Amino acid sequence: APKETDIPKLESPKISDTSLIFTAPCNYITYSWYLDGIVLTYSSSKTLILDTLNLNAGSHFIMLVVSDIDGNIYSSQYEIEVLK
Repeated sequence: APKETDIPKLESPKISDTSLIFTAPCNYITYSWYLDGIVLTYSSSKTLILDTLNLNAGSHFIMLVVSDIDGNIYSSQYEIEVLK
């Protein structure tokens, strides 16, 4: 049965004035990014570029769920604070 565990070597996001860039390790076969529990259908690659201008002020949760070739599932979550 697949097991869920933290993603090894997931780096903190890079920050610019209007976006956050999350990059996962490339040794997985699927990538699913979530914002506040809702899957981001436009991003199924190892990199997520999140436009912070479109987010409401307050706390938001970014989660990445990946799977490897053996069916193991890994996840990692970040909390971000948007100030406006």
